[in-house]
Amino acid sequence: MLIIRGIALLLDVKYVKNVANICSVWDMGLQLFRANGTLRRRRRWYRLHEKQTAYTMLLERIAPGVLGQGVSQEVSVLTGIPMGILRKWWKKFKDVGGMHGLENKKSRNCGQKRIAFDPEVIKQVDLRKRTTLNDLANELNIAKTTLGRRLQEGLLRRHTNAIKSTLTDDNKVMFLAAVARPRFDANGTVIFNGKLGIWPFTYKEAAKRKSKNRDAGTMVTKVLPAVTQDDNAKMHIPVDDPKFVAVAQAEGWDIRLTCQPPNSPNQNILDLGFFAALQSLFHKLSPGSIEDIVMKVQHAFDEYLAERSNRIFLTLQACMREVLKQLGGNHYKVPHLWKAVLGRLGALPAALE
Repeated sequence: MLIIRGIALLLDVKYVKNVANICSVWDMGLQLFRANGTLRRRRRWYRLHEKQTAYTMLLERIAPGVLGQGVSQEVSVLTGIPMGILRKWWKKFKDVGGMHGLENKKSRNCGQKRIAFDPEVIKQVDLRKRTTLNDLANELNIAKTTLGRRLQEGLLRRHTNAIKSTLTDDNKVMFLAAVARPRFDANGTVIFNGKLGIWPFTYKEAAKRKSKNRDAGTMVTKVLPAVTQDDNAKMHIPVDDPKFVAVAQAEGWDIRLTCQPPNSPNQNILDLGFFAALQSLFHKLSPGSIEDIVMKVQHAFDEYLAERSNRIFLTLQACMREVLKQLGGNHYKVPHLWKAVLGRLGALPAALE
């Protein structure tokens, strides 16, 4: 089924998605599947008491040892069991010898075996490594779906930590990040991860007082008191603000502001997915100070996979196509391209047509 879905998605990405008002191959297949039911008729298994009732009704309506004309049809109408099955049962009754031919041959314990799971093992996993079901499944080396079933069965329960963080709003650090699209060779090996760098808006200063954590004079990291973020929202400065222009052109600098289209974070590769994924990795590291924040954000940046960054750039292309369809508008949903599935099948396109 996974291969069929991958082939359908590949056809959609290459051919169907570029033509308006045409249903995708995958959606068309789902519609046909739902309209016609399953691809294979499921066999109905009759219970023992249903077979015994049908056998008794047949015996009441026949001459000794002979299944008369119209008897199977009459019993079929009364029980809802097809005539072919009734005749098959009657033949089996005669061959085996009565009631002994009624027992089902279906195994009582069939299907996939239940996976053994001990909830006590979770206590041995670090709290930072079990913030999500996916992380916990990786640590326990079991499928995420297995954990989901145990959660529904009540063997697991979600837990929220009510302890307040030692970090306050004064500890919030702003970062400047620069990324490009990763590059891969013909074998899929990363030859350029696209990470140009990430820089915190902090500075070093000698501690003026002694505390339980440090001595006076120790160099500590502090957050810059004022950082202007200009993303074309109304509350920010205009591009020709006199004070900004004076500072930006001082000492030979030539710094200028260029605004992106308003209300369009989907056109920014960082806002589209990179920062959200980086923040998710960062929170799992549980920082406790400004120095810790800077170090762990850098660690999360270094550990971010180039394959995931490449998929975000494909999503950016898809959003640009939607903007063109809306004639420059932003009334659209971010397209879902099944990039992870296509990547596993080796069919992830380098660019969207």
